[in-house]
Amino acid sequence: MDHYQRSARNTFAALLLDRAAEFRENTEWLKRQLSSKQTKFLAVHRGCCLLSPSNPHQPLLLEGNPDADQSPVFLGTSNSQSYFSIELPAQHQLLNDAGKLINLRQAASLFDTELAGLCAYALAVHQWQANHRFCGVCGQPNLTMAAGHRLRCSASDCSHQTFPRLDPAMIVLVTHQDKCLLGRQANWPEKRYSCLAGFVEPAESLEDAVHREVMEEAGVSLDLVHYHSSQPWPFPASIMLGFTASASNPAITIGEELEHACWWSADEIQAAVSDDRLRLPYQLSISWQLLADWYHQQTGEALNSLKVSHAHR
Repeated sequence: MDHYQRSARNTFAALLLDRAAEFRENTEWLKRQLSSKQTKFLAVHRGCCLLSPSNPHQPLLLEGNPDADQSPVFLGTSNSQSYFSIELPAQHQLLNDAGKLINLRQAASLFDTELAGLCAYALAVHQWQANHRFCGVCGQPNLTMAAGHRLRCSASDCSHQTFPRLDPAMIVLVTHQDKCLLGRQANWPEKRYSCLAGFVEPAESLEDAVHREVMEEAGVSLDLVHYHSSQPWPFPASIMLGFTASASNPAITIGEELEHACWWSADEIQAAVSDDRLRLPYQLSISWQLLADWYHQQTGEALNSLKVSHAHR
């Protein structure tokens, strides 16, 4: 399995949608799509999407452009069908009639991978728009351009442009011989452990970020670092870059960010999970996939085959 296939397994990363960026500035084409009966509109509101009242495992996809305060965001095309998303104002009738609002974590648990990816994409763009309503240079209101994918300052003497930004974060499963390193933060749910992670800093390579974060959090020096896969993580605007690494020295010195960290063998994980002394990362996270691949290499078994008394998701 190559890194592309590994990434496609990660939650939010299996969106089979042609983003068709070449049409974002094509006003006439967009008008035709907005009026087409084949076009679908994903309704969102303040970081949530609406659950379909007829199917609890699907978001509400409308046929026909609902009235809203903001222009629809063009998401892309699939099988000759266009997809847009629309931010509904608080007083919109659909919020009363259509049913339940759910957040993105709930959507990831309820929807299939493609629909979860569609919701993640839409909510990320709308969150970016909401956080950049005003120009960062002169403070004047921004105008929405490029079917929702570009903002331009409304002041003619400024016209500063803003594009969606991502915060890159690395996450790594560190191993030494037959054990892996897992840590926990004090504010996490009880017994929850995960891979080590942190944001990439300015003018820093991904590999340097891996070395730095592991040293800062656990005091462990690394030898080899290998890229594994990536995962969109729009909470609100991150991209998780997954790595595996081997430790040159297993000695641990806990830093300020972690409450605890230790080495686990596959047998120790199996026993601790069975006894509810260890709770693994949620399955929607890339941390789960990193650990699951290592566990399978060690045992030949699937990580989700472990008997647990709590929810993986």
